[in-house]
Amino acid sequence: MKQIVFILLMCIISSNSYAQEQIYPISNSRKVPAYEQPVVPFENDETRTGLTPYTLKNSETATTTDGTTYTVNNLRYKGWDEESGDYNVIEIKSGSTTLLSLNYDDGFVYFFCENKNLANSHKSFYQIDMGMGYTALVFTGVAMSSEPPYVTVVVLKDNTATLAYNNRYYLEDVIRMEEEDVTSLKMRKNTIEYDADDKPSEEPIIKYLTFMDGRINLSNSPY
Repeated sequence: MKQIVFILLMCIISSNSYAQEQIYPISNSRKVPAYEQPVVPFENDETRTGLTPYTLKNSETATTTDGTTYTVNNLRYKGWDEESGDYNVIEIKSGSTTLLSLNYDDGFVYFFCENKNLANSHKSFYQIDMGMGYTALVFTGVAMSSEPPYVTVVVLKDNTATLAYNNRYYLEDVIRMEEEDVTSLKMRKNTIEYDADDKPSEEPIIKYLTFMDGRINLSNSPY
């Protein structure tokens, strides 16, 4: 009997481990479909010209647990005020040094989450303490047609800024588990349509991006 219980326990542990995938630090050796990759390139028209000088839409600061302050500038392409999104460029600086610059033609929006209590029309990112001195900034892209927007995660550490995650998901919620010191993003992969009786066309495909101990994991559960 004890042997059977042990075997069942090992199967559960193995199943849980298989369902969880560590995506940060980034591994460039993984050969997986684009929809599973931690960093999917933005879909930009690289032939466009005349986008500069950018217009500064707003400037914010992010202070990490070690007291380091980073500047986050959100900029608009020249003459693009009537185009989609709130801004097109994320620029992260430490002092006068630009650490990272991200461009997206369709545009980013001020932080959006389907949990309306978390959406913020005046701030571009949601900040997460990952532990071990790492800090994550979560940005959201504009939703185009029936395609999910981008969820973009930049990790700050020791005056560096790294694009750690970028993929298309609807951000449904941010779950904070204080006792475990864990934060998870609840994300939905598919676009769900509803009929006249408010019946969904399909079941939601839910993934969780979990931040803990200086790592980011993608899994089927928040912890």
